[in-house]
Amino acid sequence: MFKLKYLLIFLLFVSVEAHDKGSVEQKYSQVLNPSVQIDFRGVVGTGVVIDREELKLDQKKLYKYKIITVSHIFTNRENIIPWDENKICLITFHKNNVEKIYIGSVVKESIGLDLCLVEFITEDKIKDISTLANKKVLSKVRVFDQVYLVGCQAGLEPIATSGIISLILYERDAFVTDAEAYFGSSGGGMFKYHKGRYYLIGICKSIWTQNGDHLSHISFSSSIKSVLEFIKK
Repeated sequence: MFKLKYLLIFLLFVSVEAHDKGSVEQKYSQVLNPSVQIDFRGVVGTGVVIDREELKLDQKKLYKYKIITVSHIFTNRENIIPWDENKICLITFHKNNVEKIYIGSVVKESIGLDLCLVEFITEDKIKDISTLANKKVLSKVRVFDQVYLVGCQAGLEPIATSGIISLILYERDAFVTDAEAYFGSSGGGMFKYHKGRYYLIGICKSIWTQNGDHLSHISFSSSIKSVLEFIKK
């Protein structure tokens, strides 16, 4: 099953090669590998590694990682879990058919923006960190642009899908795409190729539902502009 999954991802990346100039290796290191599975009390979502900071403690080298995701992963059915309750989650990296699990904690969240920042510390130096789009890159985003969406659909490990920007909701700083998403994709990254590398341009929030039907080909992602504002506050 693992071999089939990676074959499908490879074919996906190759099939859209004409739409951008990035190599398959770039797609893995800049799109797929920085995407992680987040498990909070059995609720599974997705996150994207956005920062690595080197720490030194008693001559010991450690690394602190920051992951952006959505806050609704950390809510219960009745109400919002109080801030003073410890929000500890499992963070799983999948690379080369190998899983590695870390324990992270929520350090910042916004229910209104549906964004959450998770951190964890380890001795491991994780190589693949996503690159956040800046204003210049975001200003180049247009309807019909090719994008990739990565999410832990149905609780699986991160899965890459591709599509186009279908609509830009400027008043909400959000993108609509036809790249397939499903339950578990929340918190996953939307990536776009620009001048030699893939940039994180959005975070998946939801899919369209109507009369009980879930339309996986219509998903909504907050622009990374909102994420940057959230982080800086």
